[in-house]
Amino acid sequence: MYGRADLDKQFLLSGIIAKEEFNVKVAIKFFKESVKYNRNNHKALFQLALTSDTYYKDKKIAFKHYQNFIQRFEGENKKLTLYAKNRIKEIKKEYFIKGEIVE
Repeated sequence: MYGRADLDKQFLLSGIIAKEEFNVKVAIKFFKESVKYNRNNHKALFQLALTSDTYYKDKKIAFKHYQNFIQRFEGENKKLTLYAKNRIKEIKKEYFIKGEIVE
């Protein structure tokens, strides 16, 4: 149990380092692993959403992660929650303009 908690933190830190080194694809992999080892790590899930938003052209991927973050951790961190809600609105608007509805 304790090893798993430490492991998610190590993956989160590795993801942040990879992101700072502009290795976004690897960062996403580390953030996914962090969430896998500790589903309650709201920072890892937010970083996964944020990094997916910048990396993937298809914003539906980030949209899904932001929604997951809001559903599970709304109110955990006011700034992160506000950012995620705003990005959800923006992504919906972008796809609506293209003639698609995202839910």
